[in-house]
Amino acid sequence: MRILTAIHRAAFMLLLLVIPHVTSAQTRFKFQDSLGSYRVVFTPHVESQDDAVRYRKPLVADTHELRLGIAYSVLTASMEYTTDHWWNPHWDDGYSVGDYVVGSPNWLTFGVEGGRWYKDWLYFGGALVWSGGFSGIYDYSAYKRVDTYSYNSYSLLPIVRFAWLRRGIVQLYSGLGFGLSVAHFDRPTSVGVDVNAAFDVTFIGISVGRNLFGYFDISGGSRGAISLGVGYRFLNKNKK
Repeated sequence: MRILTAIHRAAFMLLLLVIPHVTSAQTRFKFQDSLGSYRVVFTPHVESQDDAVRYRKPLVADTHELRLGIAYSVLTASMEYTTDHWWNPHWDDGYSVGDYVVGSPNWLTFGVEGGRWYKDWLYFGGALVWSGGFSGIYDYSAYKRVDTYSYNSYSLLPIVRFAWLRRGIVQLYSGLGFGLSVAHFDRPTSVGVDVNAAFDVTFIGISVGRNLFGYFDISGGSRGAISLGVGYRFLNKNKK
């Protein structure tokens, strides 16, 4: 009898957990065991409208923005995209082409941005982008690394963005940037510096979120062909 009572109580507790989530109308349930009778009435939960209202609430102007991200295919100070930059062994480095080979280059790009939305459609800010790459030099016969080429490029750009769609927490925008790129490269027998103009054209970008948000940009130039990351907006509250 005690075992049956325990089973009944377990089934009752399971119903307490499940029924409120699956029912769409008021449900009555009667339970009886050796201790007495129980009568339970379930009332469906009504979803709060607060979240829906919050997501539809438009982003406001006069907010500051900070972004951190990564990028792919960046234009460096040598006016080459990282996806097109290859090193070849040179005679002046002491490595002949026939005896030595260079491995596939490895690139990594990080960017930090900050600025302000002065209007709901107008943003002014700046970006600092670092792109670093290296490639090993290998002995052709033994395929053993004997040296390394490296390259580091830094781009600083003022940026202006124009939002052409702001709906709830979603924002679509385009932008332009123009600044300066400086690169430091290291070869086995020499080091050097490249200085050139930096630019960025953001064809389309999207951000999703209110204070904390994610973004994805399709561009061309010193910020990369594709850049993505996370950001945070300060003072993003409706003015009273």
